[in-house]
Amino acid sequence: MKIKSMLKAGLAASALAISSASAVSAAEIVVYTNWVIEETEAFEAAFEAEHPDIDVVFFRAPIEELFTTIDLEVQTGQLRADVIIFGDTTRATALAESGILGPLELSEEAKAAIDDSLLDPNGIIAPYMLQPVVVQYNTNAVPDDIELDSWNDLLDDRFKGRVALGDPRVTGMVHPALWTLASYLSEEDGFGWPFVEKLAAQQPRLATGHRGIRDLVALGEVSIAIQTVDNAVESVAQGEPTNYYYPVEGTPVLYQSIGVVAGSGEAEAARTFALWMVGPEGQRLVNAEIGALPVRGDVPIEKGETIDEMRKRANVVVMGPELTQEVRQEQAVKFYDYR
Repeated sequence: MKIKSMLKAGLAASALAISSASAVSAAEIVVYTNWVIEETEAFEAAFEAEHPDIDVVFFRAPIEELFTTIDLEVQTGQLRADVIIFGDTTRATALAESGILGPLELSEEAKAAIDDSLLDPNGIIAPYMLQPVVVQYNTNAVPDDIELDSWNDLLDDRFKGRVALGDPRVTGMVHPALWTLASYLSEEDGFGWPFVEKLAAQQPRLATGHRGIRDLVALGEVSIAIQTVDNAVESVAQGEPTNYYYPVEGTPVLYQSIGVVAGSGEAEAARTFALWMVGPEGQRLVNAEIGALPVRGDVPIEKGETIDEMRKRANVVVMGPELTQEVRQEQAVKFYDYR
């Protein structure tokens, strides 16, 4: 990795300059993520304030494009990342099993604050964020006397041509919803793939990202949409004419992971960043800046609701390993077949 050197000015002796070079040099780490630029800037500033000896450079891309890049770089032996922030745990696990990721090894204090079911028994990757998927709607398009609380609301005739969701070929976070509808609820009346077929028949707008879906709903170009909770919460906070709900039949919550690349030239700095992300300040920012939920139970939230609060209104389905690449591909193909 590159090392940023800070050159000392003045008339100090050359021997002193040489001996102090290591003290004024900052390790530079490259972090791969699908976050938006405002989020990367907030995390970069906060981390570097605590660790001025480490410079963080973010490489950003939509999630499917990001993993295409990673796959190509792995194949050519030129992976540039030191840290990878994964949109799903399945891909993180695959890279860990192939030896691409090195040990992270959470502290006992961090492990105690995170639900055991989310922890990697091999200590290579770590969960850092919980991302619920909700249904968002434009409050001007839904009369006050109508209460929305079900996935079935997406199939209402009044919303035909006015539904939005992420394009399953390019957006990762639509897949927890599709899996919940097609697989998790397959034994429930009206759900399974027939529900997805009816959803496709609603002539939905397909978006390449959930920030774009937020705009479509807020501007009234669509009335209702499958949305990530961070965008839904921020839309309400900004005073946009929107609201959201947790589908009672099953509200998917995807836990996302972070890992350090094995053989990184800045392994210790990379591990420091990853562990900071799972620490109290990183976890606070997951909620305060992204709007998602921290995985640590000892970090209070500023935005949205906790999983326990969500469970008072809906069946909460926490997932991760279920969304394999094969499942995602099947869901994308079937959805487009139905269209």
